[in-house]
Amino acid sequence: MKIPCELIKDLMPQYIDNLCSETTRNYINDHLSDCTDCKEYHKKMCMELVPDTLSPEDVELEKEPFLKIRKKNVIRLLTSIVLTAVICFAVFIAGSYVIGEVGFLSDIFSPHEHGFAELNEENWTIVAFESGDETKQYFEPESIFFKGEIVNHANNPGEITIRIKDENGTIIADDISIPGGQGYHYDVELNKQYTIEAKAADGRYWIIVH
Repeated sequence: MKIPCELIKDLMPQYIDNLCSETTRNYINDHLSDCTDCKEYHKKMCMELVPDTLSPEDVELEKEPFLKIRKKNVIRLLTSIVLTAVICFAVFIAGSYVIGEVGFLSDIFSPHEHGFAELNEENWTIVAFESGDETKQYFEPESIFFKGEIVNHANNPGEITIRIKDENGTIIADDISIPGGQGYHYDVELNKQYTIEAKAADGRYWIIVH
């Protein structure tokens, strides 16, 4: 029995996709062996179903515009990072200069007191601190930016040994050795008075509290 061409063509998609039964496939195979028109129809459908493929050269050509866009974005990102770093660095330098040069800003953001004493190795000597035109025998942390450090000035004759007393005269740190140019971190409370007593080889010593 000859199967009509219209029916063969209706079944052609299932035939090409291997979705028809074995019996139907055999009928279509027999029909295609004898029918030139359906054979051409089958060939045309197969060509339409095959996806277009690109050569490696075509693939590279297709990718090129996207690679250029990506390169531009990377350059733009790196430029933004560099500019941000430069601006932050400039702001930091300018801020440090302003704080250092403007007195009241320095007092707020970098509070410190300068103390001095004529020391010897035998006796504890109270360190005096400059307060305007006068001197005082204590320091008083008042700013939250106070770091809590006693520094033995680098130009001093040598190492010093200190002890710290609170406003009641109680020793809160004792026999602390500080080499020249180095500091000792301590734990004190704001708005309370503290006294520093020191010993060292004979000489005049400068001590910075900040």
